Amino acid sequence: MILNSHEIENLCHEICKKFRNSIEPLYNKQDLERGYIISKNRNGFTQNFPIVSFSIAVVTNRDFNPSSIEELSSRIAEIKKKTKQIEGDAVIIV
Repeated sequence: MILNSHEIENLCHEICKKFRNSIEPLYNKQDLERGYIISKNRNGFTQNFPIVSFSIAVVTNRDFNPSSIEELSSRIAEIKKKTKQIEGDAVIIV
C-alpha cells in the first residue's frame, strides 16, 4: 500500500486488531489462555502449535530512498524477518 505517513501506525494496529478479533472465535478459551493448541503434526506426533499471529513490515521513505526494486524488496524482506522473530502480532515501521 502507499499511504501518508501519519496514517501508517494506526492503520497497522487496526489491521492487527481486526485480525485478532476474527481468529479468536476459532480457538477455545483454554487454548487462547495457554497461547497454543495441542495437535498432531504431519508425522503424527503430538506437538504444541502457537496461536496464529499477524505481522506487518512497513518501509517508509523517511530515511530510505531505494535505487531499485531489488533494493526495496531486500529491505522489506529484512524487516519482515524481524517481525517474524516477535512472538504474537507484530508491527515494525522503519
